[in-house]
Amino acid sequence: MIFHELKGGGFTIVYSHYICDRSVTLEARSNAPVTEFQLACKNNAHFHRAGLGEVYMLEKQFNLFHTPYWETSCDLHEGNEYATLVITFEIAYLEKLAPHFPFLDVFLQQVEEQTPALLSDIYNYANIQMMGIAHDILYGDFSAQVKNLYVEAKVIELLIQALDKVGHFHSNTAARIVLRPYDIERIKEAAELLIQNMDNPLTIVELAHRVGLNDYKLKKGFKQIYGTTIFNYFMSARMERAKSLLEETNIPIMDIAYQTGYRNISNFITAFRKNFGGSPGSLRKR
Repeated sequence: MIFHELKGGGFTIVYSHYICDRSVTLEARSNAPVTEFQLACKNNAHFHRAGLGEVYMLEKQFNLFHTPYWETSCDLHEGNEYATLVITFEIAYLEKLAPHFPFLDVFLQQVEEQTPALLSDIYNYANIQMMGIAHDILYGDFSAQVKNLYVEAKVIELLIQALDKVGHFHSNTAARIVLRPYDIERIKEAAELLIQNMDNPLTIVELAHRVGLNDYKLKKGFKQIYGTTIFNYFMSARMERAKSLLEETNIPIMDIAYQTGYRNISNFITAFRKNFGGSPGSLRKR
């Protein structure tokens, strides 16, 4: 088990990482009210929360919860790995953002009344940018003097991304298509195939054939779940992969370009500069 806790101005971050050699049920209780953002970083999460009942979150789904007291139990199964990012917020922190997100104001009214509440009835999926921010919060390499400032900036960035995604989802209700559990699993498989075949990208037609969906449902469903197009998701993923390889390995930049699907180093450098504001070489020199 790995457990991290970070405190900031108006929030507390808790990151839990479990590798289970046996099935267990974790339980926790507190008489204090809790308002928290939860992101299932690794594996699906199933827990019971007093006031909300049974909660099922698929990997990379997120939501904002409130309960007037905290009584929860979570099932972890043998042979599985789980990771969860939880950010507990003071109400004043969230109130600063309410004028920009009307649906957040509705949630905060329920909080004020001490009523159990979910920000969204739908568990939205974190996009590549959100997962990257979560990674930066946990693993950003800064001195102690700068770390707190960096985490403060990243938490507000993650929250704004999450609220914008929820707002976009609710404002496009009419444009959504019906997705069965089978469709959702196939779309998640498509996202995984994009990452696995980064060095030799699949076309949308090939991707649809591999997962057993028609290309229309794949494109519409993918955007509905991940909040972006297949192309933009893939482009963001390959840039995040390149950034990680530059920061964590000594692999030559030319080889990193090939591993992320670029056959022309100039195109890779241009795309990297557009995403991160500097060249791959400048990032490696930090």
